[in-house]
Amino acid sequence: MLLFDQLFYSDGELLSLADFSSDAAGTLLMDTVAFMFGCTLILWPPPAFTACGLILENLPRPRNRGGSLLRELEIKVLFNRLYLSLLPALFVLYELVLFGYLLTAATCFLLFIQLQSLNLFYRFYKFTRGETKVAREFSIEELAIIDKITSSPAFYTHPSYSIVILLNDRFFINERRFGYSIERMTDLKLSAIESNLCVVLKRGGNDFTMILVENTKTGGSFKIHSNDLSRVREFVNVEMKCKSIHERFLERFTSYIDVNPKFIMRDTASFDACFACYQKQPDVIIKKSCIGCVSCLARIFAVAQPADKPSHWMDGTAACPTCRATFCPNDVLFIIDKADL
Repeated sequence: MLLFDQLFYSDGELLSLADFSSDAAGTLLMDTVAFMFGCTLILWPPPAFTACGLILENLPRPRNRGGSLLRELEIKVLFNRLYLSLLPALFVLYELVLFGYLLTAATCFLLFIQLQSLNLFYRFYKFTRGETKVAREFSIEELAIIDKITSSPAFYTHPSYSIVILLNDRFFINERRFGYSIERMTDLKLSAIESNLCVVLKRGGNDFTMILVENTKTGGSFKIHSNDLSRVREFVNVEMKCKSIHERFLERFTSYIDVNPKFIMRDTASFDACFACYQKQPDVIIKKSCIGCVSCLARIFAVAQPADKPSHWMDGTAACPTCRATFCPNDVLFIIDKADL
């Protein structure tokens, strides 16, 4: 008990456990909280950090001179893991120095660096020898094709998670901050399971969709975001298991204007087609203005709304593309033929 009670040093002098608890426990706790907060910022950097380049990917590492995609992925993963492993080592080193264990701190740190260096060289050796998991799963011809994939990401790339998806008509590469995986397209099943209503509906714009990727061969699965679903579908079929953003916005818009007074007109069957799509029969009218179909008018209205404030979308306004009159949802009325009353 006496030995346990005298384990702590400060400026070369022994401290009792009671003294440590009162003098240093608070400091150690604050250091630990600061360390955890710092690790959070490094693992999930906020946009300000990303804009300033304060991310793991910008720390020094070997250049990929040959342009090999597989080598680039391996370098990124190995050095990101190395820098991440340095964080707890530096924290322990700092605390040991703070409490007077200088020799112990130096010895532990040098040993840690040696072990990490050996691990790094061993991983690179396995990579050059073709002994990685990817090399075992794919043929030489397939690896040659994968190595030359240079397509731009077809999925949402969030800087805090550093997820990039590269694909062609044969392979699907899921590149993450601390790992990557390569799948054959023939083994995958993609399903759109959720669409984000908070994204503005630009003309010809892209849906922001959660996609479930399932490997029918291994049974594994993971979820990713796509901000260009149409581009993904150029390479692989995506089963739609959720309503698109356009469909969900149309439902909200329709339910909102449904409580407005109805506009009674005669002989609605003789109306010209919708002024926007020229296909559907007009079923709504902007007060004292143009008539059209509700789906087109909803799309026109959505374009003018801010993407980051979905709760205020129905409070906004838009301009009619035909007469340029400004309207809001309260100005849009469903048309009822007088003969149907």
